[in-house]
Amino acid sequence: MKNFFEPKKIVIIGVSENKKKVGYVLAKKFKNNNYVFFVNNKRKNILGKKCYKDLSEINDKIDLIIIAIPPVFVNDILKEAEYNGIKNAIIITAGVKLELYNNLRILGPNCFGIVNTMNNFDCTFAKDFPIKGKIDFISQSGALWSSIASYSLEENIGFSKFVSLGDMFDIDFNDILEYSIKDKMSSVILLYIEGLKDGTRLLNLIENSKKPIVVLKGGKTQSGAKATLSHTGSLAGSYDIYKSTIMQFGGYFAESLFEAIDSAKFLSLQKGLIGKRIVIVTNAGGPGVLLSDILEGFGYVIVKLPKNFNLPGRWSKNNPIDIIGDADHLKYEEVLRRLPDDIFDILLVVLTPQEMIDEYKVAKIVINYFKRNKKAVICCFMGKKSIDKAAEFLEKNNIMCFRSIERICGILKVLKPK
Repeated sequence: MKNFFEPKKIVIIGVSENKKKVGYVLAKKFKNNNYVFFVNNKRKNILGKKCYKDLSEINDKIDLIIIAIPPVFVNDILKEAEYNGIKNAIIITAGVKLELYNNLRILGPNCFGIVNTMNNFDCTFAKDFPIKGKIDFISQSGALWSSIASYSLEENIGFSKFVSLGDMFDIDFNDILEYSIKDKMSSVILLYIEGLKDGTRLLNLIENSKKPIVVLKGGKTQSGAKATLSHTGSLAGSYDIYKSTIMQFGGYFAESLFEAIDSAKFLSLQKGLIGKRIVIVTNAGGPGVLLSDILEGFGYVIVKLPKNFNLPGRWSKNNPIDIIGDADHLKYEEVLRRLPDDIFDILLVVLTPQEMIDEYKVAKIVINYFKRNKKAVICCFMGKKSIDKAAEFLEKNNIMCFRSIERICGILKVLKPK
């Protein structure tokens, strides 16, 4: 698998001058790379880079070929590649009926490509390149990545690698997952599954993985299962069986794309949630009440405060610790200074923008607390423009900050201890 992620010499077959074709996107991405060779039997050069007529013209050891040509020509290219000793191929072309090859590993067909942020390798046709991070994303859907790569930039979500599996003629989830589990550059694995070839092997890999694995499953409804079959030709299987079995073997199961990405991001930033005891600190009673209702429904405990815990001025006298709307940053600091560490596992800090509060100073207080105590901490600074700077400050210090309580609840639903 290493040559798919860290190839030293690459050939792109099907580079094009047509801006509407995948071959043009790939040519544009790799035109300045000396380790990449272009093959196009009708052009001498594309975008200023030399084109070869076929593989036999390239007098070099090739680690990987990327194919983006009409389906009818794909098997001929693969035979030529195998004859020339090439062992790895990514087939972006869809609608291909492949023949069997003994000495060639194939990713695809109908594949969106691979991204490795650690060496800036990107053979997808997504517009954006994601932020570097610790998440490996293995997906049966390729185009899903184009939106997630963009989302990565907007929400500061760091990825190590992305793999689109396509129709899984050869390489499947288990091959990539086994590689990813051993990969030292990532700490969390995110899977988007529509159907599987070998569920037993997948479960064994999940059970024995030292890295947390978050799973998002497509094909929950009857219409979704039909869409899965037409999309990649995979049988979806029972959604409920997937969910219960993956959780039983130690994986985390997300119900939505936001839940999956948010949970993976949290696990890549903080070590995970240990225990079910929660303390909520808020300057607005409503969000605290809503969080309490939802999280208790998930099985979390909104802990009782010790009898000797007290704060000056007005506050709720219980958990959620509502320090009232006119609280300033010093009131948040007072709460965190007096809060006993041994009574809770997770701290949720909620803030609504009031005239008398400095959101950035509250963020700094929360960051200092997090660095001292190493508790699981998630923030919800509600609003938009007025809290952007504070939210960015928290994110840079490995504390996720949301604008709505629903996103916090999504993470806690996925990652709740068994």
